[in-house]
Amino acid sequence: MKAIGIFFPRFYKWVPTTIGHVTYLPANWDSFSDSIKFIIIEHEKIHSSQQVKYSPLLYHFLNLFVFPVLYSPFRLYWEKDAWEKTILSISEYLGPDFKNDEGFMWFISQVDLFFSYKGGWMWPNKKAVYKWLNNIIDSCYAKNDIK
Repeated sequence: MKAIGIFFPRFYKWVPTTIGHVTYLPANWDSFSDSIKFIIIEHEKIHSSQQVKYSPLLYHFLNLFVFPVLYSPFRLYWEKDAWEKTILSISEYLGPDFKNDEGFMWFISQVDLFFSYKGGWMWPNKKAVYKWLNNIIDSCYAKNDIK
């Protein structure tokens, strides 16, 4: 990760990365609140289980090398899955007030990962991303019988 940091300092400072069963925490980890740290760990555990299911080699090859620019269908599939499971986990853990949690609000603020250079333009339709995200949040209320 330090070698990556030479070429991509923002990535090194702010982006957690999971390779197999190891999660590399960003250099600025200590600046995150406990709520944000909990959500990051939950999210990265999902990526770890995805790698077990598909094999780390195949997962990273498809994630990084097949369609790294403009459209990344495998990265989109795995990120959507991880986001859905992370949001559900947050809603179950925090209960009805989950949308007001600092960590949840931070996580949602990262949504541009889907439609910007940060995520390799996985899903260029910004309106569709927000519709999907709102549907996920609404479904968490329904699953948890939150009013």
